[in-house]
Amino acid sequence: MEPTSRKDPAALRTAAATQVPADERTPSDSFVAGPPSGTDRQMRISKIAYFKAQQRGFAPGHDWEDWFAAEREVPGSR
Repeated sequence: MEPTSRKDPAALRTAAATQVPADERTPSDSFVAGPPSGTDRQMRISKIAYFKAQQRGFAPGHDWEDWFAAEREVPGSR
């Protein structure tokens, strides 16, 4: 009996053959295809602002500072 950690070589070749080379990907295949729009941008800003507050131990009084700093990090129309 073979160990279960071995991978089937034929399956590995099939998986490799189905992958799209990086130079043939369309922009939609990329996570960062362009600036995020509306709601997506707001969600990214809020997450970044949250992590900034978390790094500071959620000290009060820096909410707007975190938000504006996060806005500068997320591309998009202003």
